[in-house]
Amino acid sequence: MTKQPPPAWTKWILYLAMLIVAVSIFSAGINKLVPSFATYEQLWQQFVDFGYSKTFFTITGVIEVAAAFLILLRPTRPLGAFLIIATMMGAAYSNFGVGAYNFLPVNVMLALLAAVVAWLDRRHSVVIQRR
Repeated sequence: MTKQPPPAWTKWILYLAMLIVAVSIFSAGINKLVPSFATYEQLWQQFVDFGYSKTFFTITGVIEVAAAFLILLRPTRPLGAFLIIATMMGAAYSNFGVGAYNFLPVNVMLALLAAVVAWLDRRHSVVIQRR
C-alpha cells in the first residue's frame, strides 16, 4: 500500500506560512539584539515590566533569530517550529500577566503558523512504501 502524496497547493501554503513566521520571528529577534534599532528600548522596557533580566532579553533574541533560520531548513524545521511555538507561548503568558492583551493575537497567530509549518512539513516528507 502506497501513501498518496499531499496536494500540490499544500506545499505553497507551507512555504508561505514558513516565510511569514521566519521573517516575523527574525525581525523580533534582531530588534532585541541590535541596540541601534528604534524599537530596542521599547522592547527592553517591556521585558523590565515583565520582571525579566537583560540576559533573558538577549537570550530570547538569540533564540528567535536561530529559530527563524532553523524553520527555513528542512532537517531542522521541527526544532525551529518547536522553538517558535515555545517562545510565542512564553510571550503570550508574559503579555497576559501584565495585561498587554493587544499582543496576544500576534503571539497566538505566530505559534499557530509555526504549528501549521511543522504539520505540513510532516505531510510533505518522503512517502513511505509498505510491502
